[in-house]
Amino acid sequence: MEDKVFGGPGIDTDIERAILNYRPIIEMTERDRKSLFQQLTEEGKVEKEDLTESPITDTYVEISEVYDYLDKLVEKLEDGMKNTLIPIDPSILANIKDTPATIPGLDKIDPDKGLPFEIYAESLNHPENPTYIQIQDEVEKYAEDINGNIALELYPDIKHLLMNVEELHYLLVKTMYNQVTKPERIPSSPSFDEAYYNELKEVEGRQREAYVALNELHDLNQNIYYQALANSYESDAYYDALEKYTASKRDKEYFDRRLNEQKEMSSFARLDIGLTDKCAKGANMQIEADAYVEGEDVQGLLQKQHDKPEQYYKSCAQLQATMKLQINNQIEEKRMKEDLLKTVGNMPTKKRVHNEVINLVGFRNEVFLDLYDMMNNMIDPTRQVRVERFFDQVAGGMDVVRKNYKTYLQEMYQIHMIDLEVRMEKLDLVKDKAVAREGYWVLDNLMK
Repeated sequence: MEDKVFGGPGIDTDIERAILNYRPIIEMTERDRKSLFQQLTEEGKVEKEDLTESPITDTYVEISEVYDYLDKLVEKLEDGMKNTLIPIDPSILANIKDTPATIPGLDKIDPDKGLPFEIYAESLNHPENPTYIQIQDEVEKYAEDINGNIALELYPDIKHLLMNVEELHYLLVKTMYNQVTKPERIPSSPSFDEAYYNELKEVEGRQREAYVALNELHDLNQNIYYQALANSYESDAYYDALEKYTASKRDKEYFDRRLNEQKEMSSFARLDIGLTDKCAKGANMQIEADAYVEGEDVQGLLQKQHDKPEQYYKSCAQLQATMKLQINNQIEEKRMKEDLLKTVGNMPTKKRVHNEVINLVGFRNEVFLDLYDMMNNMIDPTRQVRVERFFDQVAGGMDVVRKNYKTYLQEMYQIHMIDLEVRMEKLDLVKDKAVAREGYWVLDNLMK
């Protein structure tokens, strides 16, 4: 048998010649033809355990809680610093006052007395106005230095976090809330609205019930179709089963895509709001801290190290100079974090990316999903090459939408995460600097 297959040395049998001369017929299968189109549906399937979740309602509650916390914190800080005059170099303040830009109240300030806190607070609402930016820079220089205070220093961070939650709410209004409730029912503010919460809860409950019923219908239609395929292929019963199975499959896929979009946006928002909450509460703890350094204990310890008063005072002066160097270094490190935040995490950049995501979500919902549904469930599809070429280009255009959506979603995620992670690092630096600043003044008092 082996001799008949391989024969003698060389290519001398029909089987060997056939193997050598084999030329496969390379033809795209139906699976290959759909490979690009299948990439457009990467959302995946909804898992059964997801049906017990309420991503929209839970997201709304978490955002509302953090917003209300931040809103009260900002109000408390503003009340505490109301009518405060921030001491800024009079010559710099005089130059700001003479700026041609129209800024309410700026013309009435007395440079020798300082800048009213209210003008500084208003400046944070105008991140791109050059005059307001100069005001912010001068106030932040004072707040972070030896004579500054931590409440004034952290106020812009807390105000930014509040604005971030407001912008996040706007994003969700345009991409998630308006998909399940009427736009006029959605509150303009992230502050908790019990009536709207109850409406969301009811809508999501009905949505879960509808999806469970749809899954049960689809499973039933699928079983009937498979039985007909095995037992009565091409009969009337088979075609009836095929029609019902195709319809329920189509409805389920459409529902899957909607639910996954909700879950995707909800996951991003809840991660963002969790980090925002952590930043807000960390900042408030620093502001509420009574003292970082116990002066009497420091004094007692230093006195034990020296027999003579002059040695004690000399040591205090050396420690104070060292502490000032530490503060200066911490200020430089903090400014590096602030520069990064102003470059990457600034509000205009966030709004730009949010608007791109909103536009792409709208396009996907109004155009993309309908086209996908039509092409994936086309009646009597032709196999003509010229027609296939046409729909290949349509699929290519749809792929551009998918890629752009993923790109901007990823950019949005990165901007928010960098903003919040760097802000937490900045808060840690401010806390350390507060200890050094308090230590500086403890030493100053010990030398009096």
